[in-house]
Amino acid sequence: MESGPQSARKYPPWATSPAFLSVLFLFPATAGFLLFWLSPGEFMNNDDLAAFSIGIGSVFALWFGLGVWVSGRVGDVLGLFRMAGRAPAIPHRLLLAIWLLGSAAIGALLHWQDGPPACLTGPGWPCVLEPGFRWRITTVVLLGLWSAGPAVVVIWLVAERLRQLRALFEEEPCNVTLPGRTVDELRTLQDCLVASLVAIGIALSAATLVIIAVQLLLNGLAHTFWTPIYSSRGWHIPPGDFIVVKERFVVLIGTFFTGVFAAVYVPTLLSWRRRAYELVNIVYTTPLTGRPSETWTQGRARMMALLGLNVGLAKRLSNALVVLAPLAVGLLSKLSKKH
Repeated sequence: MESGPQSARKYPPWATSPAFLSVLFLFPATAGFLLFWLSPGEFMNNDDLAAFSIGIGSVFALWFGLGVWVSGRVGDVLGLFRMAGRAPAIPHRLLLAIWLLGSAAIGALLHWQDGPPACLTGPGWPCVLEPGFRWRITTVVLLGLWSAGPAVVVIWLVAERLRQLRALFEEEPCNVTLPGRTVDELRTLQDCLVASLVAIGIALSAATLVIIAVQLLLNGLAHTFWTPIYSSRGWHIPPGDFIVVKERFVVLIGTFFTGVFAAVYVPTLLSWRRRAYELVNIVYTTPLTGRPSETWTQGRARMMALLGLNVGLAKRLSNALVVLAPLAVGLLSKLSKKH
């Protein structure tokens, strides 16, 4: 019996060993903890900083794990290209490099600022961050963006493979001699899309918690750093927090993530559904009489259920939006109302 495109990938035994995976996750967790724990002098024994360092270590391990998990999906999609004897128009390594370079540019823009954005700085406080703390925050931003790279590459590769299938269906529909294999391929592509969506959603949830934790930590550190300076010079100490997440910043975050979702995920999902419907129409062509038999109707319905086409597009889009956008906006909105 011939194996379909969903056959399991083969990994070395040591690569799937629980002991190896546990040790592997310790490295990013330790690096995230030490990134903030090894802070200069007076903040070294700060309890809030210690808790924040532990949290960052956990987030680093989570982001690293998501990147490793979705990297396996990159291999699955590349396997489909190999089985078809085709190659992506843009190599996957180049796609990943484009994402990494774009993320590095975003990190550089954030790092070159003197401090937090003006919309975040509370009234009366200087827009200045300690340089060492600033590059630590930049490191967190970079790792978060880089960890999403495999998921974005998966979506791009799925879109490219669907483009190739469109050409096959439009130019040579009669050459789809093994529709079962094509059904398996479409299901694999759908699984990869779902895995990428889940990974990005979890990563955004962790990023939201990081944003909240950064606000709380910066408020504590800023008061510790600036209050003695203000008192020694006889200046009035501002009553508010150093960092305040305001509503317009919350709206900006929600709009950005929703825009990224719409630009990357939605077109690929729509393309997948079109290819799936085209395959169903190739296998179950409309009878010339226009009167399908009971067998034809039941067979077409079963094939659509197998491909998941019985789940409406609105349902899939609503599930995706629930995963991506409202989570970050909801949590940050609750936080902003406190100020």
